[in-house]
Amino acid sequence: MPTAKTIVVTGASSGIGFELARRLYDDGHRVIGCSRTYPKQPYDFEYMICDLKQESSMVDFSKAFSKQHDHLDVLINCAGMGVAGAIEETSYQQALKTHQINVLGPFMLTQLLLPLLRNASRPKVIMIGSVAGVISIPFQAFYSMSKASLASLTESLRLELKPFGVDVSNVMPGDTKTDFTVHRQTNVLTDSPYKARVERSIKRMEHDERHGKDPITVVNVVRKLMRKKRMKAHVVVGFKYKVIVWLAKRLPMRWRERVVYKLYGK
Repeated sequence: MPTAKTIVVTGASSGIGFELARRLYDDGHRVIGCSRTYPKQPYDFEYMICDLKQESSMVDFSKAFSKQHDHLDVLINCAGMGVAGAIEETSYQQALKTHQINVLGPFMLTQLLLPLLRNASRPKVIMIGSVAGVISIPFQAFYSMSKASLASLTESLRLELKPFGVDVSNVMPGDTKTDFTVHRQTNVLTDSPYKARVERSIKRMEHDERHGKDPITVVNVVRKLMRKKRMKAHVVVGFKYKVIVWLAKRLPMRWRERVVYKLYGK
């Protein structure tokens, strides 16, 4: 059995984060889950409160964690949220909250925990991004923007942390069957000129997610990455989405826009 590692998983109260924390704990690792609330499901792994929208909460978490641990082997930034609706009708506060949780939180928590990561042997930071960070989705712009930013953060961190031996990777799932679908904030104004299109787009998103891949597929990718001496910068989950991302990077923009518009924008 591989050596047990000390692992922090953000967004561990539900969804992919909860499955990661639960399965990695079952693998024999010491797992500390965190988010702004405790899980509603039974759990055996350790848990600490940490609100990624609040700098003070992240500072308090890092101080409390440092008192109990002299190193951190793996940080998994999994917390995330989405807002669905037209850009024109999305409030500044909704856009800000999305980036606080999806980008600024992972940045700040990684920054705070880096001294402990440098104390570990072959430490790793794993971001849970999204295929939507590569393919921008209409009426889900701020989620796509935040996941694209997380990918850029990953690439910069890899270069800055390379001399210290801290490896960083961005894991990109596609549609995954979790309660993220239920928790997504939606903007559908009664008198909106976008109303019919937004409703069709959200309906398609929700259908794809409810029929998406099991979260264990993401867990298994993370397990493999944890065993690697050197991780790839970006790892797409699932053959179907690997093909989609490969095509998206190579097809002319007008073709790509035509396909995405037909699926989510029309």
